[in-house]
Amino acid sequence: MAMHEYEREMRSKLLSKSELNQNERALLDRLNGKQPTLDICGQIYFVNWHLRTLERKDDFSTLGISFDDLEPYYDDDFTRCDIPYNKKTHQLVEDFDPDLTELPADTIIVSFPTPNEMDVVGSVRAGEGYLEDRLEETPQRSHFEAKELTGKKSWLVNNINSNRKERGLPPLRRSGRSRGKGI
Repeated sequence: MAMHEYEREMRSKLLSKSELNQNERALLDRLNGKQPTLDICGQIYFVNWHLRTLERKDDFSTLGISFDDLEPYYDDDFTRCDIPYNKKTHQLVEDFDPDLTELPADTIIVSFPTPNEMDVVGSVRAGEGYLEDRLEETPQRSHFEAKELTGKKSWLVNNINSNRKERGLPPLRRSGRSRGKGI
């Protein structure tokens, strides 16, 4: 069965239901053209498979973040991206210096699902498998939130501490509130 016929049948099936759960509503919206969104530090991005970018919702003058630029930051299972992100400019930090010994100003590591995981319908339309099979593995969702990785969860902090150790420097101190002061 051709993809567009399958989508039409799926859309009809969903429309015939009296109530839709959250994933079914997201799937119907996506089949009707609504792109999923990703919130990174308050900046909303559309997951745009046609352009293969995370496209800033309210600023189309920038190129956004290319899917190709995300690939070096995929985890081993190809389900998550952990990227260096400038929270002031809302951009992927490119040309990252692997020999850092201090945290760069305004740069954090954020983690979020890969574009394949965030937009199942879009990835299938781009030739990444069969919709029915993919939906069984990963339901379509409409919105995602990136999480900031800190401390030992952040490959950036681990990399910096490794560089500091090689140079005889103490590890980075934890930032944030002190324990036990309640402040």
